[in-house]
Amino acid sequence: AGDCAEENALLPGSGNLAFSDAHARAALALAASLTSSSPPSSSSSSAQSPAVRILLDAARSAGLDASTHAFTPPGSDQEHTSVVAVLHAARGDGKEVVVLASEYPAGVQVPGAAESAGLLLALMQLFARAPWLSKDIIFILTPSDAPTHTALDAWLLDYHQPPASASTGAARPRMYRGGGIWGAICVSLE
Repeated sequence: AGDCAEENALLPGSGNLAFSDAHARAALALAASLTSSSPPSSSSSSAQSPAVRILLDAARSAGLDASTHAFTPPGSDQEHTSVVAVLHAARGDGKEVVVLASEYPAGVQVPGAAESAGLLLALMQLFARAPWLSKDIIFILTPSDAPTHTALDAWLLDYHQPPASASTGAARPRMYRGGGIWGAICVSLE
C-alpha cells in the first residue's frame, strides 16, 4: 500500500521513462526565464509577478492543475504567493499524495533557486507521461523572498485545515486537497 508505482510497472518495457537531455535543457531554459523575470531589486512574489505566471504556464502546459497559494508569514504584513501544481496519477484514486517542493526566485536571489525550480518543472513534464504512477504528486514552488519554511508551513496548515474564508465562499483560489501525504522531498540545488 505504500508504493508509488503500480505493480504492472515492473513488466518489461512498461517503466521506460527516463530524464533526458531534452528535460535538462528545458530545466535550464525555465531557470533562465525565472532568473530574468525576477531581478534582485524586485521584491514581488505576488500572484501577478512574471515568475508566478511563468511557473503557472509551465505547469499547465505539462497538463497539470495549477493554482496559487497566498500566505502572509507571521509577524509580516507582506503577502507572498506559492505556486501549487497537481499531477493526478493515471492509476491512482486520489487518496494518497507525494509532495515535491522547491523555491523559485522572487526578489531575494537565493543561489540555485531558479535551477531547483527548473528541475521541478522538468520533473512535472517527465512524470506527466508516466502511466505507472499510483499516487498523485503535488509540486509546490515557494518564493525565495519569504522567510525559510513559512511558505510550506502555511500550505500544510491550509491543506490540513482549510481557512475559514474557504467555507464562507470568499474569493479564494481553489486549493487541491488529496489524501494523506505519504512523503515529501524538498529540492534545493546550490
